[in-house]
Amino acid sequence: DESGNVGIGTASPSTLLHVQSDSADVEVARFAAAGGAGGVQGKAYIGIDRYGGATYPGVRIGAEEIDASDSRHDFVIQTNGVNSDTLPTTKMVVRYNGNVGIGTDSPVQNLHIGGGGSTAYQKFTNDAVGNTINDGVSLGIDADGDFVINNAEAKEIRLYTSDTQRFTIQSGGNVGIGTTAPGQLLDV
Repeated sequence: DESGNVGIGTASPSTLLHVQSDSADVEVARFAAAGGAGGVQGKAYIGIDRYGGATYPGVRIGAEEIDASDSRHDFVIQTNGVNSDTLPTTKMVVRYNGNVGIGTDSPVQNLHIGGGGSTAYQKFTNDAVGNTINDGVSLGIDADGDFVINNAEAKEIRLYTSDTQRFTIQSGGNVGIGTTAPGQLLDV
């Protein structure tokens, strides 16, 4: 149009590239790189569907491989943390086998978090506790290799089995085993 927008399937594009389909349950757009000959015949793609569903999920990023002898493809998210023309590095990977790595590009479990330095932590917050570094609960590995559970809130840490609370650490330091309200430093 006169503003420089390009429309495919529409005469009134509202963005620089506007792709539209009026057909139900069809893939609206696919950006793909075709594979080569021989063992690498598949293609990588980003697909966008109008409705989403079992056949065409709403948005998907993936790879199709025609030759079953070599069907391994990873999905990576890369960023560049420095202000230069260096290549971005992988920050997250979904391996061909389903393992997900954050901070590592070689995950060995379903979810593998690597710190990329001397520590690696996971942070859990919700609307009740806030979202700063001083809120919520952290789980991780410190610089000495110790496993750390840190509840930054003045709340308990509880362990359950069979949906029953078995172990309690109160915010004041009392520990209860078999009791949910320990009255002394160690209450069994």
